Amino acid sequence: MNDIGHFDESVELAWARFRTQMARSIAELPLGDGLELRADTALTPAAGVRIENRPGLGVGARMLAPPWECGSSAPRQCPPDTPSTIGDPDAVASWVVGVLRDRWDVVEPAFVQVGPYPGVDGGQWYDELRGRVGDALAHVLGRPASIDADGDFVLVLDSQVIFVIVDRTVPAVRVWIPLLHRIADRTGAAHWVDGLRGGPGVRALVVEDRLVGTGEIPAAPFDPAHLEERIDAMRRLMPAVARRVATNFGGVHYTEDDRRPGTPDTALFDDWY
Repeated sequence: MNDIGHFDESVELAWARFRTQMARSIAELPLGDGLELRADTALTPAAGVRIENRPGLGVGARMLAPPWECGSSAPRQCPPDTPSTIGDPDAVASWVVGVLRDRWDVVEPAFVQVGPYPGVDGGQWYDELRGRVGDALAHVLGRPASIDADGDFVLVLDSQVIFVIVDRTVPAVRVWIPLLHRIADRTGAAHWVDGLRGGPGVRALVVEDRLVGTGEIPAAPFDPAHLEERIDAMRRLMPAVARRVATNFGGVHYTEDDRRPGTPDTALFDDWY
């Protein structure tokens, strides 16, 4: 496969994952709650969609008009005839992806920011989510999790360093595991890893000469059980992936033993994410 074909395939896979995660988040929306999706594109800096779970009506989504179409005073309320849909979570998620890609020309989900329902203080929801994540991790560890210089939670389980990151702009929690560095055959490792079928929301990536494991948990709402399950799945799957890559393509393992004395010392991983 040439580079263009590989890129196109990666983009389609990214949108498929985004659609699945969005459907899950939509299905878990409490009555009266909602989300907004925004993206800066070549067409407009105001591309967006609002998703709401409305009492008596069910889940619906509406394409948000750019501010200049309805005035800066109430850009979220008009015009009334903007495209919209109502349906089950999968159907709404598919419609949202279609609007983002076809109407707004958003290239890939990395350019999409998902925010809380309008009117909710962004700082408040972030602090509340971070507190709940900290409580969930304390339950896993039996003690409060360590925090690095960036404010991310740091766990060491089975001699493996695991970062848990609460995103400030997207209501989601990411789990990040640095596995290998100094991979000799980067191209071969990348193609092999791309062919893997990980668990839901779990994947391995080759970044330059390094192998990382990643997982994302939608947090609208946040379910501590999902985070615990995701961490457990990655603990079981990723070491096997790392061993296979190291054996077939070269690479040096990162473990707790690689860290400098002190807890936590994550300087070795500062450029991983």
